[in-house]
Amino acid sequence: MRKAIVVIAMICLGLSGLSAAQSDSVTPRVRVWMPPVQVSPQDPLVRIPVYLANPFDTIAGVELNLEIEDNPFIEFVLDEINEEGLEMAVDTSGTLLGSWEWVGLNFSEPDFSRMKVAAMADWPDGTITPPLAPQDSTLLMSLVCHNYNIHPLTGTVEIHIAIQPEHTGFSDNMGRTIGVTTTIEKECERYVADSCVSWKNRRVGRLDTTIVKMVDGVISIVDSLPPSHE
Repeated sequence: MRKAIVVIAMICLGLSGLSAAQSDSVTPRVRVWMPPVQVSPQDPLVRIPVYLANPFDTIAGVELNLEIEDNPFIEFVLDEINEEGLEMAVDTSGTLLGSWEWVGLNFSEPDFSRMKVAAMADWPDGTITPPLAPQDSTLLMSLVCHNYNIHPLTGTVEIHIAIQPEHTGFSDNMGRTIGVTTTIEKECERYVADSCVSWKNRRVGRLDTTIVKMVDGVISIVDSLPPSHE
């Protein structure tokens, strides 16, 4: 398994670039999603598969902004190795990111409920790693989370993992972003007292979620489910 590198500064995946796709596309150019996952309260770790479909575009750069929403039970794993050899919060073995040259993680503190994952297929080191070719549906990576024991439990607790559009993006091997649309906004250059006397145009890029479709994950902690023996 390629060990992910914890970094302080994340790469920018060319968010100033323009996508050739139009916002009225019927079929998303990129889909990223997490299927529902069920675990027992006694399962110490939770694996959440993350799938990717890119039927039209090559992909050479990925940045995902992930957040475990409001709960005291689940956190992303940081700097720990269990008996299965899982390192940190992202497992790339056997996935699309497994052969990529760089994978970086950035966590929030102190609860580690928010994480950015950035990856580049080809790091500028002289070797050439090809980008991901268009494909329909393949495992991009697996997230690994701590499940803190909350037994006894009545019923089922559902925990959502959201993919936040801000600081999420995909780029091709030419550095062009996929699904980012730009608008022109006015920004004040100079004030006199409380009045703006000089304006300038500013280009603002935003991820169009009709072009890049994201489906959040749900972890269900089920009291009647026996612990996993994987």
